[in-house]
Amino acid sequence: MSMGRLSFPMEVNEERAQKLKNFLFTAEPFARNIHVKFVDPSAPLLHEELDLAVDDFVILLIEFEAYSRENPSQLHPHPHFGLLTTEEWKLLHIKHIDHHFNQFGI
Repeated sequence: MSMGRLSFPMEVNEERAQKLKNFLFTAEPFARNIHVKFVDPSAPLLHEELDLAVDDFVILLIEFEAYSRENPSQLHPHPHFGLLTTEEWKLLHIKHIDHHFNQFGI
């Protein structure tokens, strides 16, 4: 979503999206066991092996960094946070990655 490759319908109204966006600027982590409608928990894994998933993750991070340097003013929507700038996407990525690393003890 942060590079405009995927899009999902908004799941919250504009007022709620702004409140949620403000959360990105805090040190508060994502809550445990949160569920979002646009993620299907029964979807098959893209990779059965962790090493392959990590490799793809690193590639996507590198692609995002290049994309954000080349498109610093680009806006892309998130179903809960609304339109996000590159800097807001970076904040969301940090929170999201931290959430999963804590969730899985990585």
